[in-house]
Amino acid sequence: MPGAEHRASSASDVGSAGVGLVVTNLLNELAALGTLLEQAAREQWWLDAYLVAAGLNQIAEDYLHDSAYPLDDAVSLLAGSGSRTGRLAGRAAGASALAARRIAARTDGFQRTLGWQRQAAILVDDLADVVIARDGQGTPALAHRCARLSREIPSLPLAVRQRVLRLPACFYDFDERPEDLARLVERFIERSTDRDRPLLVTGVRTSGSYLAPLIAAALRARGCGDARVLTVRPGRALLEEECALVRGIARGGQVLMTDDPPVTGSSLAAACAQVERLGVARTSIVLLLALQGTSAKPPPALADYGAVVLADGEWSVHSRLEPEAARSELQVLLDGELEIKAIETLRLPGAAKQRGHRRALFRVRGHDDVDGTARELAVLVSGVGLGYLGAQHLGVARTLHSFAPRVLGLRDGLLYRAWLPAERRMAADSDKLATGAAAYVATRQRALRVARDTTVAMFGQRPVWEVGGLLLGAGFARAAPVARVALVDRAVRRLLRVTEPSVVDGSMTPEHWFVPAGNGMPAVKVGLSDRTYWSLGLACCDATFDLAGVGAFASDGALPERVRTAWLQETGNEVDSERWLLYELAHLWGRLRADPAQEAMVRHASARAVQRYFAGAFLTDVDRVATGKLCALDIDGVLETEQLGFPTLTRASATALRALIAHEYLPVPVTGRGLEEVRDRCRAYGLVAGVAEYGSALCLDGGERTVTLVGTDGDAALRRVRAALQERDGVRLDPAFVHAVRAYRLGTDGRRRPLDVPEVTECLQAAGVAGAIEAIHGESQTDLVASGVNKGAGLLALVDALAADGGNRRPEIALAVGDTAADAPMLSLARSAFVPAHAAPEAMVARAKRVRRPYQAGLALAVAELLGHRPGGCARCRVGQQTTERGLLLDLLSVAEDGRRGLALRTIKLGARLR
Repeated sequence: MPGAEHRASSASDVGSAGVGLVVTNLLNELAALGTLLEQAAREQWWLDAYLVAAGLNQIAEDYLHDSAYPLDDAVSLLAGSGSRTGRLAGRAAGASALAARRIAARTDGFQRTLGWQRQAAILVDDLADVVIARDGQGTPALAHRCARLSREIPSLPLAVRQRVLRLPACFYDFDERPEDLARLVERFIERSTDRDRPLLVTGVRTSGSYLAPLIAAALRARGCGDARVLTVRPGRALLEEECALVRGIARGGQVLMTDDPPVTGSSLAAACAQVERLGVARTSIVLLLALQGTSAKPPPALADYGAVVLADGEWSVHSRLEPEAARSELQVLLDGELEIKAIETLRLPGAAKQRGHRRALFRVRGHDDVDGTARELAVLVSGVGLGYLGAQHLGVARTLHSFAPRVLGLRDGLLYRAWLPAERRMAADSDKLATGAAAYVATRQRALRVARDTTVAMFGQRPVWEVGGLLLGAGFARAAPVARVALVDRAVRRLLRVTEPSVVDGSMTPEHWFVPAGNGMPAVKVGLSDRTYWSLGLACCDATFDLAGVGAFASDGALPERVRTAWLQETGNEVDSERWLLYELAHLWGRLRADPAQEAMVRHASARAVQRYFAGAFLTDVDRVATGKLCALDIDGVLETEQLGFPTLTRASATALRALIAHEYLPVPVTGRGLEEVRDRCRAYGLVAGVAEYGSALCLDGGERTVTLVGTDGDAALRRVRAALQERDGVRLDPAFVHAVRAYRLGTDGRRRPLDVPEVTECLQAAGVAGAIEAIHGESQTDLVASGVNKGAGLLALVDALAADGGNRRPEIALAVGDTAADAPMLSLARSAFVPAHAAPEAMVARAKRVRRPYQAGLALAVAELLGHRPGGCARCRVGQQTTERGLLLDLLSVAEDGRRGLALRTIKLGARLR
């Protein structure tokens, strides 16, 4: 196992005695895992041997049940289509996936893999027996079988050997342990009325590949000899012999279903439905689950099934986080340094996490073993994962010890380290943070190099490149599954090609950074491996991904720019803006997937990241004027598109914006968007001012000053309606709105939906503000503004404010472009008014002209009419030479700028650029 990619050791230091395998990279392929299996068996680290063997078996099982990527995604998307054509396409995709599986099953490579997987499954069962026995010892024959299984790996097809391990959330992201599973089995047996029934323990992959064999072993240890194991991945068809196994159990047996702690339970419910379709009665299915959170019951999706559960507080990890248990372990770890006299639990700052690893903070008091002086230290004890899956934290901390807080040791899945006080946390806007992050990432890249980027083969596991494809593919709307296969994923992989792969951190936000205590290093980083291998996705081998994570959530561009500058100074390497943007968006996608409640924050942060990108690509070299004629531009559907799930410029609108500025016009956004969002755009694009929240407020002085236009009565009415909406289940309010209210619900696809008109009417009446508040229903939200507020009045107020600030005559409104009825008052004020081809009839006013193209392409035509030439068509406003990478990303960001009719042509051009 050459290099850091597969570095393993016996963990001989005191704090790591008996740890077993210690590796710095867990994203290993089959051959590397085979070598680890041999080493673990040779050293008799049977828990690690079990975990590695279960991973080998999982890889083989996923290959045997595979489908051509991403046909399964297409099937899921199209099955719920509202159109007959979409449903037919979904059935066609499903038939294609089934045909692909059947053809693959006839190949020699498939049969070789099937035979090898059967051996692996038997070995996993035997190793599970050793693990459950706890004091049991494997035999030389068992170690020989591990070695033999490993040495047969080279005979398997390349497509199997290049597959990368999927990490089990149960033992990597959570603190489940074999003894917890044994306790579940005890409870099941206590409730069982017929202990002679044959049992089929069915695990939902990936966690099920690790949980099910241990549960079956615990059943065997309690005398239930007829306990078989099956794993399933929802949506993937079972092999014929597996179907026969399930049908056999259906005749008088029982199916025990297990998975990691469920959130919605949808995957587990789908797996249960799969075995039901093979003849198993619902009453014969029992769930065996460890739960997290406050609920002692499985989620509602699983309510129809019998369940044996282990509540959060009953997990064995909690007893090991008690003061006396911690004292016992710490006395071993601090032997020869400190004689512990007292230990007490301290309150951890922040809200307790509902899911994930459990941890506790202790104050330890004692006497120095050398000179007897009194000493005190704070120690954080945190779960990090089972066996070698958790020992990886120790391996990385050792390798990067100069950047890490003091690590006392790793004991049975718990990491003990020095606690850093909050007063040492670095300020999020400090230059020291940027410098420290750059130095840390550069050191990490050198120390944790890997032979190649294994994430390129992680199809369907949501690595960063695949997340980028998901985000950018959304621009193709219903054609997204096909576009991703044909173009988008290939384009993103090209944009994110990694030349120096290494093990990344993945958890780089400012709260992880502390001022060092005189060790000569620029920073101390906590959580060196907390998100390295996220079971929800975002696997990556590019150090730049870590850099982008430092400022991805920043409210302005100062911190990201500092980090990029520090990286250039540290390494001499400049990061291209396309890579940086995609990595920022991937970090934000991850935050949303982990915490859907942060949807509004993630949308705004994603929009800011794209604004920084477009400003750098189109506007940095354009001279600006302080006074001039105004161009009032609506944002949604005109200046920007939301086809990607968050607002973004396109090539056409960015070029139009550049042309207006270059020709000494003053573009001003006049929008229904929130005041903070208008301020973001003024700062990013260098705009002098803007109108926000349908004319409720002004943003002046380039975003540095705001003025409210809503009176006291209107403000009071808005407070009442805001309070009424907050009481309604499922209704969300956008926090970016200050002087108006934006309300919405989230659809099943995660996108925003407007409120029903009757619901809004009822809410206004209940709040007693029916005459004081007006509702504006959009495609994805419902906005509520004070009566009398409109974009026209807001634009006139802006003209007056600019005239007062400049001490000159009122600036002329030379151009206005909008597309809804709310834009009509603004359009009526302009000397030249335009609406794009998609605009609602209500947007038309007497002097407005409808251009022949929609959306941002329509904006470009309107600007062309004003200037007398297309944007970018003269030396003054021409866009400079662009790199191939920039052209490719702009193509992807701009596919929806010309509506459906332009989509086909843009797709063809994108394909040509890829070729």
